[in-house]
Amino acid sequence: MTQAHGSLLFAAPLEIRHRIYQQLLGAETHVFLDKGHLQMVPCQGTDDVSHRMPKWDKMCKFDDPVWIRRVESSWGCHWKCEEIYLNGAEGDDRISHMPLLSLLLTSKTMYIDVVQFFSHPTQYVHFTDLETIDCFLSASASSVARSTSDRGRWSIFRSVHNIGLTLRASLRLLGTLYVPYLSKPHMERERGTPPRQFATPEGSGCLRQYEHWKRLWSSLLELPHLQRFSFWLDHNEYYGWDLVNEREILQDLSDVMSGLTKHGVEVCVNLPRLPLDKRSSYREEEYFVGEEPEFCLQRRTRLPWMYADKNVMHEGEPGVKWAVNNENGEIPPEYPKDQISEPNFDWMMFDAMGWDMDSKEFERSHMGNQIIHGGNYM
Repeated sequence: MTQAHGSLLFAAPLEIRHRIYQQLLGAETHVFLDKGHLQMVPCQGTDDVSHRMPKWDKMCKFDDPVWIRRVESSWGCHWKCEEIYLNGAEGDDRISHMPLLSLLLTSKTMYIDVVQFFSHPTQYVHFTDLETIDCFLSASASSVARSTSDRGRWSIFRSVHNIGLTLRASLRLLGTLYVPYLSKPHMERERGTPPRQFATPEGSGCLRQYEHWKRLWSSLLELPHLQRFSFWLDHNEYYGWDLVNEREILQDLSDVMSGLTKHGVEVCVNLPRLPLDKRSSYREEEYFVGEEPEFCLQRRTRLPWMYADKNVMHEGEPGVKWAVNNENGEIPPEYPKDQISEPNFDWMMFDAMGWDMDSKEFERSHMGNQIIHGGNYM
């Protein structure tokens, strides 16, 4: 369809057209980039509780590629939505997605229809990566088509009312947003903690994502019709959530909360639970314990399954493993012992947090010396 004139679709009333769009895209819609192409897929809802095993095989093998893909999904609790896009939902061969850009460029009438559809007060738009949300909150449709940044033009999602961001971020990215306790000034003086060379935006290899993150929060303030913003956050390593400093990571959000609250925007953040057995070690300046944050905070149990490749294996074969955590419940009795992993602090944790483990400076430091000789680095 190259012109709206004569189209049966556009002959229908606007309300009917919007019902058709909702039937195709759902009341909640994912918008994302795949290999540079903008796509849309209807949201299937969140799932933070299932084991993600393929339904067709209750005795699923630990190296099953479908199970691994689901456990590793960067879409987090929206892994089912990714499955729909990848045609991975069992017994479902219907068309489940469509390219957004070609839809927008079909005609002027279609463009206006799509923008109005996403701008409806009950419509939810979901993002699962920083690049896409940065693209739509900071750029116009024409700049998206050119794959260039044009910050000054009208965004096609400027009138959106409800936004959801689900982010399963790399520890390298999160490491650029906070300073761990061992790198605090007093610890550097007392223990001679070496600098984290891979924790700068440039050194981490996450400069572009870092820039997206920094732009995101001020972009929310520029959305005049925004009603709700929900944010599901996790990291993608097998270590516990308590490894990171959640207050510092979310400081950028805290900084804009007064402006969002002033405009009546509801903000809800969903974070993993903190392990109860370490409760006494949580500092209020690092974790949301004690003083409540400015936004609504929800906690969840992290997925008990993780994928362990040869780089993190001490024994056994690579594959999906049960990550021991007192929030995950009892280990299934039939589960093989070599498929159980206890993601405790170890030397690989320091690599993930941005220290150069191969440097002489790290090796000579108190921390490096304790790790090499198996001592207590705290």
